[in-house]
Amino acid sequence: MGIVAASHKAYSGAKTTQTCGASGCSGTGIVIFSVGTPSGVYTQTQALVGTLRASASTTDYVQCTVSSASVYCVAQAGTVTHSCQSTDPKFISAAQTFQGDSFISFNTLSTNPSVCTNLSVSNGSSFAPKQP
Repeated sequence: MGIVAASHKAYSGAKTTQTCGASGCSGTGIVIFSVGTPSGVYTQTQALVGTLRASASTTDYVQCTVSSASVYCVAQAGTVTHSCQSTDPKFISAAQTFQGDSFISFNTLSTNPSVCTNLSVSNGSSFAPKQP
């Protein structure tokens, strides 16, 4: 399935920066992008985990570590790393559904860049399965 296209609401004067995986935007399964908004710079990671695992990249990755009290997610696309953590029970619950063939996205805002403002995990037959 390749990379997920980033979509966002356009703001007047918004600047978008996109970093794809080591193999470009056509197949590693991960993209990290930033958008300037009136509230600050919004950064989002989107990853198709099955596609990412099957890619030839040895540097691109995404992972979430869940404990009973928090979740920490980190991703690398090319040379750009994006991470966040949260103690929000909804985000912890979402991260617990993360599998080897999930689609995951997480967001931060520049005003508090280490804290997740959103964490979403999707599982479904439309996502590439993990490869051995």
